[in-house]
Amino acid sequence: GAVPVAAVAILAVVLFGRGPASPVVSLTPGEMHAQTYVQQHALAIAADPLADATALHAIGTLSLRADREAHGVH
Repeated sequence: GAVPVAAVAILAVVLFGRGPASPVVSLTPGEMHAQTYVQQHALAIAADPLADATALHAIGTLSLRADREAHGVH
């Protein structure tokens, strides 16, 4: 199936970080768990992002965080 662009972008951020320019903001426990889950299951998620409900939730959690960071809300 078609892979949502946002999911791919978030996977890239989760796996590779944003580079030295990104502010260092501590993750909440939920965000830490989401990040770990996505990292551990990255290949399966990339192959079919919609198949794994836990992964979808994790990606959603991380995308909300990315939105907050983008707007400077911590």
